[in-house]
Amino acid sequence: MIFAISTALLACKAETWLPRPYTHSIVAFRLTLVSDTSVDVAMILRDVMMPLPVRPDWGEEMEWAYPGVPGTVIAGFSGGKVAGLPFFAPETVTTGHGSVYKNHHLVYKNHHLIEVQRVIGATIRPSRLLRPTDKQAVERAFGAIQSLLFRILPDYQGVDSSDRGIDPEGDACLTVAEMEHLIATWVVKIWQWLR
Repeated sequence: MIFAISTALLACKAETWLPRPYTHSIVAFRLTLVSDTSVDVAMILRDVMMPLPVRPDWGEEMEWAYPGVPGTVIAGFSGGKVAGLPFFAPETVTTGHGSVYKNHHLVYKNHHLIEVQRVIGATIRPSRLLRPTDKQAVERAFGAIQSLLFRILPDYQGVDSSDRGIDPEGDACLTVAEMEHLIATWVVKIWQWLR
């Protein structure tokens, strides 16, 4: 799973979120069946810059109210109503040092990196080694997401065996599409309103 939490930090684990330093908004996420790839990283950068459309079963309370910008302008730009999830062109993206950031278009070789930076209009830089403070907002968000979102999922197996219940495999009943929808709904309806 890849998440973008708005701090202009990009971190990958089994899930990747891109957080924002002041709002700590989750501005994009990707759900993947296997480990993250450089294509997933590229797609999350794209998702950060594109508005999330409102899903058919979402109410008006999940639409984004853009202060100072009429809703018709945003709807015209996006092709429909937009969910309460910020979108923007990042100025700087700080990445981790995992292999996913070192292949394909995010290679730390000048010609690939320069092209990606030119296309998205952002500076992409790796975090400093042995400096966890470079990505502290992401790590804090991972912990909050685990405690607030993952534990409410029917197939969550907990941090140890005592949390798993009697039949965790039998409770695991979400498809990828259902899981993606549940996460999108949670991000827009719950996370964006947390302070």
